[in-house]
Amino acid sequence: MRKGDPETTPQTRDNEREGLSRVFLTLTAEEYTPQKFPDDYRCFLLRWPQEYTERKYVTGFNAIPRNLRSAHHLIAFLVSPDQVAEYERLDANDAGAGYTCFGASGGPIEGIVGSWTPGLSGHDLPDGLGIPIEPGSLIVLQIHYNALEDSPQSDQTSIDLKIDDAIEHEAVTLTWLDLDWLVGDGMLIPAGKPDVIHSVEYDPTLVFSEGKSFDVYKTFIHMHTLGTQAAMTIERSNGDDDCLISIPRWDYNWQDYYELANGPVRINYGDKLKLECHWDNTEENQPLIDGQLLPSQDVIWGEGTMDEMCVGSMLAVVVE
Repeated sequence: MRKGDPETTPQTRDNEREGLSRVFLTLTAEEYTPQKFPDDYRCFLLRWPQEYTERKYVTGFNAIPRNLRSAHHLIAFLVSPDQVAEYERLDANDAGAGYTCFGASGGPIEGIVGSWTPGLSGHDLPDGLGIPIEPGSLIVLQIHYNALEDSPQSDQTSIDLKIDDAIEHEAVTLTWLDLDWLVGDGMLIPAGKPDVIHSVEYDPTLVFSEGKSFDVYKTFIHMHTLGTQAAMTIERSNGDDDCLISIPRWDYNWQDYYELANGPVRINYGDKLKLECHWDNTEENQPLIDGQLLPSQDVIWGEGTMDEMCVGSMLAVVVE
């Protein structure tokens, strides 16, 4: 974007590893220079240490992209030991560091260890929660590089993990969206429209927990550059509403997981979870490239930065 007034520029944080109470393990991807433009999706295999012969629990996560000019987002996928060979074949069949993995990891996954988007710092999981990692597992680090105006620059991203041997509750990351948005123009955002709204609502226990209740500890919403506001709300079976997260002034460069201020919120069978996103696709709200606003055009769901998304995410514990 256009450079602002240096007299009012806020100070950047000095410690890129802030947020974790302690770092137990650091895993580093191979060095890579983006090869596809404007968007390059690349996956890297991060080996779980062989000396960890017992189950461990990840209780904190931080990502450290070395090239912040082109890092759009990253996701650390967990792969079970019986699927490792499949990922090794993917890696071996693609020349250079890592392999192309547009959209996801390229194969079956056990879950998500952590993620990073612009503005997100490291964080511990809420007290007592942990993500289980079995011996022999693999972490596949998917990085989305975007370089609309930059010449290729190399990157070598690391992740820091806080690890414990025992926890009270196993946590899972749950992703919430309308799958119809991913097909054709199912999430059409027409050119020139100032307030385009898409929403989805249905019972999440039927999707995630076979009708069992689950407790939500942290929440997150993701859109791209045209977003203006978003919210996730629980519509209770008795008619009441509970707000999980509301972002009234969306900023693509300030995305974070938010821990619920009053503790976990339970979602029961029969409740509905509503996700609603708003976008401004007028000429005045387009991204700046080389100092010039891009023209407004129809936008649909897509992985590229100039596409759009509406994704809700929750760190949760299923109630047995």
